[in-house]
Amino acid sequence: MIFRQLFDANSSTYTYLLGCADTRDAVVIDPVYEQHARDTALIRELDLKVRYVLDTHVHADHVTGAWLMRTALGAEIAPDVDVMKLSLPYVLEFLATPEPDVEPETAATGRISPASSAAPATG
Repeated sequence: MIFRQLFDANSSTYTYLLGCADTRDAVVIDPVYEQHARDTALIRELDLKVRYVLDTHVHADHVTGAWLMRTALGAEIAPDVDVMKLSLPYVLEFLATPEPDVEPETAATGRISPASSAAPATG
């Protein structure tokens, strides 16, 4: 598995890149508009094919770069999804994680598990 955690200091936002070393398929989570050039350079350097871009919640701290990823890389912007299966040997499962003063529906985190041990995927 390929995993990169990227950081935007201006908005204090983390972007995550997850990919499969075998298929080269990948997903980008919470891309930041201003970091598009950095992120796409890394994606190309790693020779990944971004299949999906996800925003875990509405971001008041930055503008999403999801539409730039769609335009530049042909990635699909994923709708709200409980479980998503790419052509990765993993299932991405997003779980609500309430934070102080934040509605549970607006905060999320993820869990990755082998596809063979996870519940059937949707989408």
